[in-house]
Amino acid sequence: MSDLIISTLTQGLIYALLSYGVYITYSVLDFPDLTVDSCFPLGAAVTAILLLKGVDPWATLLCSAAAGAIAGLCTGLIHVRLGVRDLLAGIITMTALSSINLLIAGSNVTVERAVDTIFTSKGVMALFGNLTLGWRKLIISLVLAIVVKLLLDLYFRTKSGLLLRAVGDNGTLVTTLAQNKGNMKILGVVISNALVALCGSVLCQEQRSYSAVMGIGQVVFGLATVIIGISLIRFFTSSKAAQGLRKVKGLRFLATPQGTTAVLLGSILLQGKAPRLPRGRVAAECCALGLWQTTAQYAFYYIAVAMLTGAFGGILNSTQSFLGVIFAHFIYGNADRMTPAKTLGCAVGFAGVLIGTIGNHGSGSGWGGFC
Repeated sequence: MSDLIISTLTQGLIYALLSYGVYITYSVLDFPDLTVDSCFPLGAAVTAILLLKGVDPWATLLCSAAAGAIAGLCTGLIHVRLGVRDLLAGIITMTALSSINLLIAGSNVTVERAVDTIFTSKGVMALFGNLTLGWRKLIISLVLAIVVKLLLDLYFRTKSGLLLRAVGDNGTLVTTLAQNKGNMKILGVVISNALVALCGSVLCQEQRSYSAVMGIGQVVFGLATVIIGISLIRFFTSSKAAQGLRKVKGLRFLATPQGTTAVLLGSILLQGKAPRLPRGRVAAECCALGLWQTTAQYAFYYIAVAMLTGAFGGILNSTQSFLGVIFAHFIYGNADRMTPAKTLGCAVGFAGVLIGTIGNHGSGSGWGGFC
């Protein structure tokens, strides 16, 4: 029973890093970023390859976060500079990363037990060598979750952090302050995806494995943690206990917890409690959506793996993003019409997919040599 509790808490603390990233885009920026679903395995892919090449496990965290930041930068530039809708910009980057992940590490990678991770590194073993592996994972995950939370809280109190929060609430105000709200959006998406990739890196080292499909549904999980955490914090701040804390000078900060505290709490609770199942019409709609969004995608994915090479599979997979841009022109009309910049972006992006995939069969050898 104790092992189950430790494992649940560890998973919740690790996924809190992902929830921080989703909190920034969805709650702070009001930016529906779907890059998360591919940025998460990107961090795991980079980590798995670097660990197998003998790189220090702590350094792999920084490398994975940097890779995620680059992915977020691409999403931000596509949205801000090319004028593509935020949701579609995330879909474009997410699809491109699906092919990139296959190029980096293939479909699956297992990290051998002989390879050190952050939970078995020399420094950790010197401090916590007398503890079991489960307790070491819990302690390291707790430290990472708290450190990232404190850094985010400090950043949100700076001028840049306040401007970032203002972009989601009132972008016009940011413009009146002679600040570029587009640049602030890009910065927020970069930070968000860096945290998501960092979560993928930690989870890869915790499970000693990577899978190309491990990111499916992560954005839904992140949203659930944010919603649960914020709802609980709002309930607490209106309670009598919070009102009593506000009267004590040294404890007033406990009555108004930060948003990151809500996210951390929601992540832990979601790992330990099963969600309420929908009923009636909602259940039917969820089943229909799941049948198309998950079952069909898995079926098409494995059929493609069996019948096509990794190169042609990556090319076909990337076409859905570019077709989405084209179809949006006919569906939304002037609201999302095709522009010369979008046309050029689609052409350059698809050319990049062709260059990156032709001649490589998805074994991971294409980019693995650069890691």
